[in-house]
Amino acid sequence: MLDARPKLVEGFWSALGRGVAESQGHYAGPANLHFKSDFYKMTLLCGDLPVTPIHPGKVEHRVAVANAAVKVNDATFEGLYTYRPDAISPLCGTVKLVLFTEKEPEKADVRIIPEKVVQRIWNDFAPYRSAAASAR
Repeated sequence: MLDARPKLVEGFWSALGRGVAESQGHYAGPANLHFKSDFYKMTLLCGDLPVTPIHPGKVEHRVAVANAAVKVNDATFEGLYTYRPDAISPLCGTVKLVLFTEKEPEKADVRIIPEKVVQRIWNDFAPYRSAAASAR
């Protein structure tokens, strides 16, 4: 399962106000945070080939926190996609996640999965692949 969750960011006016207060030696108050964007869709690439998810999905993600450090009360959508146990493999060469937001659905954010992480995922699913092969 891959979970793609948008980042929480501090708003411009919140950061400016806190910076000015801190520069004068005053307590700046909590950072006002919000989600940067909403998840739209995601594509997993094994080499240059897209991998079809077993279950592509979007789920709502809410955060409501107010304390001395942060203040956030926002909701967004995150991607929760399920893939086969052999979808991420060292045999792919390069494994990429291509992410799209609701705000800019035509603009892709490409994340390359490091080879070390790909190998670890592959190794983690080795017992499952072995059991599945024995059952055939």
